[in-house]
Amino acid sequence: MSEAIYVLIDHSQGEIRTASLESLVIGQRMADDSGFSLHALILGHEVRSLVEELAGKKVNSVVWVDDPKLEEYDPDVYCEALSQILAEKQPYLLLMGHIYQNIDLAPKLAVAINTGLVTDCIGYRMVEESFTFVRQMFRNKLNADVQIRSSHPWIVTMQAGSASVDDLQEGSAEVVRQSADLSSVEARRKTLEAFEVTKGKVDLSKAD
Repeated sequence: MSEAIYVLIDHSQGEIRTASLESLVIGQRMADDSGFSLHALILGHEVRSLVEELAGKKVNSVVWVDDPKLEEYDPDVYCEALSQILAEKQPYLLLMGHIYQNIDLAPKLAVAINTGLVTDCIGYRMVEESFTFVRQMFRNKLNADVQIRSSHPWIVTMQAGSASVDDLQEGSAEVVRQSADLSSVEARRKTLEAFEVTKGKVDLSKAD
């Protein structure tokens, strides 16, 4: 186990998802509090512009896994790539945004590498030189402290809005090209269409 924090960077249509940038803010704070190194991990194909954007943030490195099979999200392919990276790097923990994609991915990855998972966290505290994570329960009426006892790397998802992107610190980081052997993975899903969820209130009185 290395004293390193990895943050999975999710992206869509050529842009980094806000939830990932918020998780990166949390990662920067955790690295400052613990003295651990911080690394942004991005999976994708031909996403150099996003890698260069991340290289301008305060992280120790940007780890880029570039493979045509990673162009679109597929749980089997992503899980295999992350399993290989985590097995090699052995970080202390992996942070990711609590978005629909990772609600699907995080439990699958935790089972694949047999590690602890805490989801939908809103923050953390340092307790006896270790991290205690805070998540809401009972419809946000109670904040629970969660300590993970499993072996590393831990997997933690952060609730949207748990940090402000405005607090993201700038810096300069090296880019590390990382390979993963995905030749044995066959995608079992096919993406038909991507669409944005309608925002705002819906007047049910006007429904058919």
